[in-house]
Order: sequence, then C-alpha cells, then structure tokens
Amino acid sequence: MSFSQSYEKQFIWSKRVIILLADSPDNKNFKTQMKIFGMEKKEMEERDLIVLTNHSAEIPVSDRMQLFQKYASVNTDFTILLLGKDGGVKLKKNEPVSASELFSLIDSMPMRRSEMKDQKR
Repeated sequence: MSFSQSYEKQFIWSKRVIILLADSPDNKNFKTQMKIFGMEKKEMEERDLIVLTNHSAEIPVSDRMQLFQKYASVNTDFTILLLGKDGGVKLKKNEPVSASELFSLIDSMPMRRSEMKDQKR
C-alpha cells in the first residue's frame, strides 16, 4: 500500500495532518518546529492535528521517501505542510510556522468552525 493510500485510509475526514520534511532530524528549522508543537499539545489535540515527519521511525522507510518526493519543496532543506481533513494542502512553507499562525488558519476553516459550534452545544 502506498503512502497516499495509507494516508487516506487512516486520516481523511478524521485528522488534520502536519507533514514536516527536513534533510536531517538535526535541521535547525525542523527542531524549532518540533519544539513549537511540543509546547502546544493540548491545542493540537483539540484541532485533531497529527504530525508526520520523514524522520519518524513509526513510518516505513518507503513511505518516508514517498512523503519527501511528493511534498518537499525544491531547493530547500525544510518544508512544512498542513493537510486538511479533506486531504487538501492548506499551507506549505519552507520555514517554521508559529502556533498562532497555524491555529488561526485552522480556526478560519469552515469545517473547524462547525466543530467549534458543535463543542459549544
């Protein structure tokens, strides 16, 4: 099963996926982004966010390679993507993203607005 088939089976319509791609787990931007996420676990969980990286031992090597080939930006050593619950790319940058920027973007999405309304009930 390819990464895209596996991704769709596991996460479409249930999770928002952050994909972090870096040339090395020691990449400065990668470490910065992971630190930001580490401080925002509750907020990320509330928004149904999961993080996949091309350095995660939990993801098979072939899938990590597919991730990198499919989503990495050319001529950069770091890329962050946000995939919505529909599987579409909602954000793609080559530098770390602040938690407030990420959460503002997600909170502006129609599906997230609906989720927040449902939580208030």
